[in-house]
Amino acid sequence: MGQKKPKYVKRSATRKRLEKRLIRAVARLGGRYSPFGLRQPIEIQRLPVSLSGLPEPFEGFKIVQLTDIHHGPYTRLEDLHRIVELSNREAPDLTVLTGDFVLNSREFIGECIEALGVLEAKEGVFAVLGNHDHREGPREIAEALAERDIQVLDNGSVTLERDGAQLCLAGVSDLEEDEPDVERAFAGVPEERPRILLSHNPDIAEFLDGHRADLIISGHTHGGQFVFPLIGAPVMPNVYRKYRQGLQSGPTTQVFVCRGIGATLLPIRIACPPQIAVLRLVRA
Repeated sequence: MGQKKPKYVKRSATRKRLEKRLIRAVARLGGRYSPFGLRQPIEIQRLPVSLSGLPEPFEGFKIVQLTDIHHGPYTRLEDLHRIVELSNREAPDLTVLTGDFVLNSREFIGECIEALGVLEAKEGVFAVLGNHDHREGPREIAEALAERDIQVLDNGSVTLERDGAQLCLAGVSDLEEDEPDVERAFAGVPEERPRILLSHNPDIAEFLDGHRADLIISGHTHGGQFVFPLIGAPVMPNVYRKYRQGLQSGPTTQVFVCRGIGATLLPIRIACPPQIAVLRLVRA
């Protein structure tokens, strides 16, 4: 008999209730957050990523990633508009949104998705939902995104084509609040086709169950949000701490983790600037 797949350690209901109460309390005290603050303005990280088997027509293919926007009690709508403007300025081939659109209340869904509706990319805008989206209203968020031509890849995939060459873009549901199905996400995808997988939580790299992904694009960690000298990031929202930020190696694939835009718990970041990622695909 084979080894039984370990279950992911999910956040307890009690902890989630305490987090919501803390955010409400800080918001009532007037806590605000801006990714364009003077101390650590938003960083745009441009990074080449090699992909095995990448067809020549996709050489230099540019992917802009936005993640963990957390629009809500801490953030301002004008900041979100500026983030969208910065993303469009990169003239991406593809824009991907890797979850956590809102924070602590479904009342922010409408204006957040409306602002994201003007994102531009040659091959379209695609998304997956994060743990906070599942807490506040996954169906409402998915429907709002679809109304603005942003396709949610909920355990599914699409085929991107250029000059007869093909690239698979897949997405899975959130590892913490739902049940991601990698097998279903890659169903029908030819084995030889290069595969990019969107997952809010980077820990999915430990749960691929033998299915191949050539690159996983994730968020969720905020880079630790609070990073201190010597001790690093004492609080991480995921289990596998090696997936804190940047390009990392999973058991069978490479994983890019973007620090994202917003903040949770407290409306601050310490030595961990917010980030927009611009990934440029190159042939291995």
